Amino acid sequence: MKIALAALIVAAAGSTAMADSVTFSGSQAIQTTNWGPLSVALPQFDNTPGGTYDGATLTNVILTLTGNVAGRVRLESLDAQPATLTYNLQATLNFTGPGGGAVVAIPTASGSFNASAFDNGIDFGGTSGVDLSGLTGTDTQVANPFIFAPYQGNGNINFGLSAQGTSNGSGAGNLLQQFNTDAGAEYSVTYIFNPIPTPGA
Repeated sequence: MKIALAALIVAAAGSTAMADSVTFSGSQAIQTTNWGPLSVALPQFDNTPGGTYDGATLTNVILTLTGNVAGRVRLESLDAQPATLTYNLQATLNFTGPGGGAVVAIPTASGSFNASAFDNGIDFGGTSGVDLSGLTGTDTQVANPFIFAPYQGNGNINFGLSAQGTSNGSGAGNLLQQFNTDAGAEYSVTYIFNPIPTPGA
């Protein structure tokens, strides 16, 4: 797991007031689903006396989750007539923190295949089947917890992170399906705050 820190300062136009932000982030490598929930830690916003942001006022918290899916889809129509097969290589990822903070990302790689009537070979090939590898998809979602108190302090916050394989296919009344679904994530917490004004500024 990697932890990164980024800071962004935004000045209000025509004013000396300034809003600052700081982001802490981490990642979970792509691996076979289902996995989690894992406990992952990110720093709190340290506005305690003597802390990094001593006396600053926290005005917003943003949780961001980017879910990534990768894998393979194999379909075979056993129907007596041609059918258009559709597939979704998909995972559902959850990033959950305190204070009502919860983000859900559903990365998906979708497509279709025009299958003939069953060609009498269950091989995910020929004219009635398909074997697709190297599929990828991504999805980024954000959320805001409604209670900020758990995010303030000089320690860490434990978040829950999980991924469930939710791949699916349809289009034939008699359909064989096989999915290999891997998922990973990048996640972060961003603190928006007002710092204590500099004397004389």
